Amino acid sequence: MSRRGMHPSLMVCNSPKRQHSRPEKAPSEITGLESPQRRRFLRELRKDEADAAAK
Repeated sequence: MSRRGMHPSLMVCNSPKRQHSRPEKAPSEITGLESPQRRRFLRELRKDEADAAAK
C-alpha cells in the first residue's frame, strides 16, 4: 500500500462511537444556578401540580 493511505480526518469514521461518561441528570434536580426564566417556569410547574392535587 502506498504511504498516502487514508486522510486522518476520514479515519475517525472507522472508530467506534464514544460512550458518554457523564450521568444523566434528573429533570427536576435544582442546582441553584438556574436562570430567572427557568426559576419562574419551575415555580409555575409546582403551582400547577399543587392546584391539580387540591382538586
